Amino acid sequence: MKNCTLGNETDNSLISNAFGFLRFPLNFQPYSSDADWVITGVPFDMATSGRAGTRHGPGAIRQISTNLAWEGHRWPWHFDMRERLKVVDCGDLVFNFGDAQDMSDKLQAHTEKLLAAGKRCLTFGGDHFVTLPSITCSR
Repeated sequence: MKNCTLGNETDNSLISNAFGFLRFPLNFQPYSSDADWVITGVPFDMATSGRAGTRHGPGAIRQISTNLAWEGHRWPWHFDMRERLKVVDCGDLVFNFGDAQDMSDKLQAHTEKLLAAGKRCLTFGGDHFVTLPSITCSR
């Protein structure tokens, strides 16, 4: 069990909170950070029709992003994005697996706190339902 997570929740998942986007270290205190952008993963796929698996999306995005961290010479810019962007990755939202309402409530509360702290949010899902609690509070 991992106890060092966003909200200091106990994380029993085998797929969450392994490493950060673009090799940024995970930061479980995003509200007080100096970041402009906060990345949050939401490994949720209960609303997927057909085949499940989108819960692996946040981890897969982070894994593939490691290529961007060392392939700077292949892109049209000549700087390290990690040095110019104020970004933190706060890991994956921890919620009761199989409980869509719990995920929705926790994601909405998290997003509201980020917006109140003046942060911009980038959320990696999960399925399309992850969008609803994210945009509900961004009126």
